[in-house]
Amino acid sequence: MGNFVRVLLSVLFFSPFFFSQSISWQQLSGPHGGDIYSIVHDNSGNIYVNTVWGAGPFKSTDDGVSWFSIKEDLTPNNGEFHPMNINSSGELFIGGAHSTAYLCRSTDGGNSWEPLNNLNTNQGSVICISFDSYNNVYVGTGTGIYKSTDNGDIWNQYGTISGVESIAFNDSGHVFAGTSSAVYRSKDDGANWTQLPTGGGTRTVGVAPTGYVFAGCQENAGILRSTDNGDSWSYVYPQTVSIRFASTVFFDGNVIYFPTWGKGVLKSMDSGDTWTEFNDGIGYNYIRAITISPTGLLVAGGGYGIYKTDYTGTSWHSIGLPISSVRKIAINSNDNIFATVWGINRSTDEGQTWETINNGIDNYDIRAITVSNNGDIYIGAIPQNWSVNNLYRSTDNGENWAPVLSFPLNSLVTVTGLASGPNGEIVAVGSGMGSICHISTDIGLTWTDVRHNLTFGPGEVAINSLGDIFVSGGNQGLWRLPATDTIWIQAATFPVYEFFIASNDYIYTKEAKSIDNGQTWTTIGNGSYIYSFAENSIGHLFFGTNEYGQGVYRSVDFGETWELISDGLPTSININALTVDSEDYLYAGTGGKSMFKTTTSTVTDADDINFAPTSFSLEQNYPNPFNPSTKIKFSIPSVIATETKQSQFITLKVYDVLGNEVATLVNEYKPAGNYEVEFNTSSINHHPSSGVYLCRIQTENFTKTIKMLYLK
Repeated sequence: MGNFVRVLLSVLFFSPFFFSQSISWQQLSGPHGGDIYSIVHDNSGNIYVNTVWGAGPFKSTDDGVSWFSIKEDLTPNNGEFHPMNINSSGELFIGGAHSTAYLCRSTDGGNSWEPLNNLNTNQGSVICISFDSYNNVYVGTGTGIYKSTDNGDIWNQYGTISGVESIAFNDSGHVFAGTSSAVYRSKDDGANWTQLPTGGGTRTVGVAPTGYVFAGCQENAGILRSTDNGDSWSYVYPQTVSIRFASTVFFDGNVIYFPTWGKGVLKSMDSGDTWTEFNDGIGYNYIRAITISPTGLLVAGGGYGIYKTDYTGTSWHSIGLPISSVRKIAINSNDNIFATVWGINRSTDEGQTWETINNGIDNYDIRAITVSNNGDIYIGAIPQNWSVNNLYRSTDNGENWAPVLSFPLNSLVTVTGLASGPNGEIVAVGSGMGSICHISTDIGLTWTDVRHNLTFGPGEVAINSLGDIFVSGGNQGLWRLPATDTIWIQAATFPVYEFFIASNDYIYTKEAKSIDNGQTWTTIGNGSYIYSFAENSIGHLFFGTNEYGQGVYRSVDFGETWELISDGLPTSININALTVDSEDYLYAGTGGKSMFKTTTSTVTDADDINFAPTSFSLEQNYPNPFNPSTKIKFSIPSVIATETKQSQFITLKVYDVLGNEVATLVNEYKPAGNYEVEFNTSSINHHPSSGVYLCRIQTENFTKTIKMLYLK
C-alpha cells in the first residue's frame, strides 16, 4: 500500500456563466532590431537614428533608454528615408531612397518636417548628407552631388560625378567624395574633380582633425589612409573586413572609431597606426554609424542593433529599437524571455529591458526555439555561408551557444521546429534539401532518426502529455508518432502548417480542433488567419493572426467561441508568436513592432471563480524535473453534475516504474472544479530514489497517466 502524503489542495467552484476579462496591450522596449543607417545627436544630448527599411526616424531624450517615432509629418509618410544628419544649428535633414527621393528638413527636433521640393535628383536616391564649416548642405545621390548655400531652399548640381555615397571636407575647403569606383577630390568648389588612387569600392571617406584622409573599402575591404591630402594611399587595416557604403567614421582628436561590417567597431588611438576591436557586448558585429553625445555617450548602430557605452567604457550595452520581427518566443522557469529575431534577444525583467545574446552563433536566421526540462535552450537556424550549424544549444541561460555536434548538422537543411517533451526528450524537425526528424532522450548527447515512414520534411513539431510526437506537413496534413512506436499515422488529411497542443491534449490548427488525439476533427472559428497559439494556466486559449485577422483572439471555452482582445495593438500586424509567463501575462511577438505584453494578467480572481472546465484533464507536473516537491493540476468537468450526482470519486496516485504505489494524493469524491495538489517526497517515509515516477488519475470514465522525473 502507498503512503498518504500531506498535500496542498485548492478547489475552484463555479457559477454557470463565464467571466470575460478586459485585456489591453503595451509595447515593450524590445527585442531590439532595425537596420540602422544614421545616428546623430543635437547639442541638448538628444539622439536621433534612422533605419534602412522605412521604419524610422526615431528620437531618444534619455540616452537611448526609450525611443519614439518622429516620422509622422514626413512626406511621404510611408517612404523609405535613409540618411539623416544634423547641422551646427541643430536642424535635421533626412533623405529618401528609391521612389521617395526627397529631402526633408526639421527645425524643431523632428516634431515637424518640411519637404525641400526644390531639390530635383532626377529620381536618384539620396545616399548621404554632409555639411561644410559654413553649414552649406551637400547631398550625395545616385545622380551626383547637389549643394545648397541657403539651408536647403535652393539647390545646384555640384560637379559631374555620380553614385556618391559619402562626402567629407578638410580645413582647406577641399571636398572628398567616396564612390563605388574610387575617392574623388575637388579643390575648386566642385568645378573639377580628380580621381584619387584608392582603387574600387572606397565608398566611405572621412577627414580627421589631423588632415589625414581615411577611406573604408566595401568590395576590396580594409581601411586606407592618406597623409598627403589624397595623393597617395596605404592600408592601415588589412583587407579582412568590409566597410559598408555611407558608413559614418567618427574622429575625436587622434582617436578614430571606424564602423565595420564584420568586426564591429575598430578603434585607433594613434591616428590609424594601430587598431583594436572594440566589440565587447555588441551582439552583431555589423556597424554602420557612430556618434558621441555631449554627455559623453558613445552610440553605435548598424545591422539589427544600437549600442551605447560610456565614453571611457570598455563594453557596450544594447539600446536598440522595438522594430524587430519576432519569429518565436520561449520563457524558462525563471520567466526569462528569449525571442528569436535576427539572432537571439533575452529579457530577465519581464520584457522591460533586452540584451542581444549571440555569442557562439554564426547563423542568425533563427526559426525555432525550445527550453528543455533541465533548462537548456535549443535554437534551430537556416545555415548560411556554407556553415552546417543548424542546431545550437546553450547550457548557461543564453550567455554562450555552441552547435550540437552530436546532431546531424547539415548545411542544406533548416531546423524549423523544436519541442520539449514531458519526459525530458527533445525533438528537432526540419526541411530543405533533405529532411530531419530526430529525438534525443539524454539531454542532447545522442540523437535518433525517427523519420521512419515520413516522406516529407516536417515544419512544426509538438509533443503531448503521453509522449506522442506530432509534426505538420503543410499539404501533407498532420502526422502522429505514438510514444515508443515506429510508424507514423496521419492524424489530419487537410493542410496543416501551424498547430498547437493544449495542456489537456486537445489539438488546434487554423481551421479545426481534435479532442481525441487526431482521430476526429471539428471546425473552429477564425480560420486561415491564425499564425500563433498560447494557453494560460486555467486553459484560456489565445490565437494570434496575420495582418488580415485583427490581432489576438481569446477563447474561454476550448475554442467554441472567440473574442477579439487587441486594445493597444497596432492594426494590420502579424502576430508571429504568443506565450504566457508564470503570472499569466501574455506576450505577443510581431512582424516589425517587436513585442507587446498585456497590461494585466490574463487570469484574475473572477476567472478563477467562474472558469468551468468542460472536460477531465491531468496536466504535466511543474516543475519537472523536481526536488523535493512538484505541483500537479487536474480538472473535473461540470457536466457530470446532476440532481442526484454532484461529484465523482477521484483517485490520484503516484507509482514507481515497477508499478509500486508510492503515494496517494487524492482518494475521495470531488465536485466539478480545477484542483492543484503538491507532491512532496520529503513526506514519504522511505525516501524515494531519483528516477521516473508515474502519476495516474482515475475516475468512473477517465484515466490518464503522466511521467514525472525526480532528481535528488
